[in-house]
Amino acid sequence: MDFFRLILRFIPEYKGRITAYVLMNFVASVFSVFSFIALIPLIQLLFGLSDETFEYVETKGLSSYNGFLDAAKTNIMYYLQEQIAVNGKTWVLFAIGGFVVLMSFLFNIVSYFAYWVRIPIRTGISRSLRQDAYNRIVNMTVLAFSKENRGDFVSRMTSDVDEIDFGIGTTLDMFIKDPIQIIVYIVTMVSISANLTMYGMALLLVVCSIILYLGRIMQRITFQAQTNRGKILSMYEQTIGVLPVVKSYSTERDFSDKFSVLNYETQRIFNKQNRFYSLAWSCTDFSLVAIIVLILCISGELILNGESAIGPATLIAFLGVFYSLIAPMRDLMKCTFGIRKAMASLERLNRVLRIEQESDSVKEDLVVRHTDEPVIELRGVSFRYENDDVLKKVSIRVKDGEKIAILGSTGSGKSTLAGLISLLYSQNEGELLINGKDVRAYSINSVRKNISYVVQDPLLIQDTIFYNITLGNKDFTRKDVVKAAQKAHIHDFIMSLPKQYETVIGDRGTMLSSGQKQCIALARAFIKRAPIYIMDEATSALDPELETLVLNELEGGVTKSTAIIITHRVSTSLDADYVYVIDNGKIVEEGTPRQLFEEDGLYRSLAVIQNIKL
Repeated sequence: MDFFRLILRFIPEYKGRITAYVLMNFVASVFSVFSFIALIPLIQLLFGLSDETFEYVETKGLSSYNGFLDAAKTNIMYYLQEQIAVNGKTWVLFAIGGFVVLMSFLFNIVSYFAYWVRIPIRTGISRSLRQDAYNRIVNMTVLAFSKENRGDFVSRMTSDVDEIDFGIGTTLDMFIKDPIQIIVYIVTMVSISANLTMYGMALLLVVCSIILYLGRIMQRITFQAQTNRGKILSMYEQTIGVLPVVKSYSTERDFSDKFSVLNYETQRIFNKQNRFYSLAWSCTDFSLVAIIVLILCISGELILNGESAIGPATLIAFLGVFYSLIAPMRDLMKCTFGIRKAMASLERLNRVLRIEQESDSVKEDLVVRHTDEPVIELRGVSFRYENDDVLKKVSIRVKDGEKIAILGSTGSGKSTLAGLISLLYSQNEGELLINGKDVRAYSINSVRKNISYVVQDPLLIQDTIFYNITLGNKDFTRKDVVKAAQKAHIHDFIMSLPKQYETVIGDRGTMLSSGQKQCIALARAFIKRAPIYIMDEATSALDPELETLVLNELEGGVTKSTAIIITHRVSTSLDADYVYVIDNGKIVEEGTPRQLFEEDGLYRSLAVIQNIKL
């Protein structure tokens, strides 16, 4: 997404505020010009630089802009001349001074309200951008997320969005406020002296060209700086996640040294960025001051030699307007750097916005039917992760109300198979059928509503136990939560806590044991009351007695649930109606536990190793 296309995308939403911002900046610029034009008679009066007598000029019939402007100047001087004759020079001096102060006051008031109008535009676009990026993350495929660095993701959502937010503000100034002020000031300067204006603008264009070149370099440096910031956040997150392991293996020094190298490298890049920024800014200020001095010297020489069409008072007013022009010109150049930094950050954020999304167009909703036909069936399913074949021609049939076990050692493809059935991944080959129909005919959301999926590593949130069981679903009552916790055999433990279900369990459930975490994850599955359960090593941290009690809960209720138990323990598979043994991504054995015990295959070998007897 191009940075300027991003801004244009939000113009319709904020067109009222943008219009008000344009008008207010125009009015503020006019007030500023009036305050400097008023200096001409003030200086002439104060220093007695002009004894000219002015006559009133009729403006009717004047057709040219210059003619009307000259008539207006003459009539203003005529009016001041009359006031001096009536009230004296002192009264007129204070009157002009009061007018200058009033114009300055009005300029600042209108500028404030212009900024007040601009703020919601900038923050609103940033809010929409953050929301868009967050929605992209929530809807991205699990496979795409597994390839990304989570710390760098956080950096893109925070630091990079902040840079874009600043860039949006500078862009609004660059395309609205600064151009309006520049145009008003240049028109005023041309009306005073076209030749001096041409000299000044020619020099300013040279400075602008240099700044644009420096801005391109700044964009490259900013991209490096933001990338390293993402690496630092990633290392923070990784270290916090594995802190118990770091301490148990006494590797604090190694981790600290590794972070120190990255930290120094990041400091070096940010030093380079800030020094470059300061250098460019200093060069800009110096160039602009040099231009003012050059114009003063050239015009001053002409005045001293009597070759200038303007007088000293008019020259001072011209320099005042030109000096006012410097502020928006300098801001415009500053905007160039801000936008370059924002473009670099947007380039990084675009990697989030372009990540593969789950597609869930209008499709049929899945309603699991209770029939004698297989509820779930895999026919020759293969799955490839990058260049590695994880699953190879896997075929499985799961009947309604049946409890099957998928048994295999670590890395055999069990969890990938569970992810495929839950639609976290899409198979490369073969068919996945539910109710005898290709799963792609159903909406992803409706399929997942019919499946309770529990993984080995319980993914808990730093919130209350109640929230972790319901995941914020307001349809569940406290009675539903208690019933689910009782089925997961965790209710008594929860009631022993001081705040019971309102207890905050810490980041990722750090206040709970591994078994307690799994029980809360199981309660989350039970409260869903889905017709299909997929348990991916979901009871691996439970003792055998508690594991049996929990798995027996799947057979409770009016309708027996369909369950797929993923395990590496033979003991967990003994109560299954049917067992599939997977090895190196292939189904190598299948049958009832008793049938597999009688065969001299992998199932029996694992049972012997685990000291399991039927």
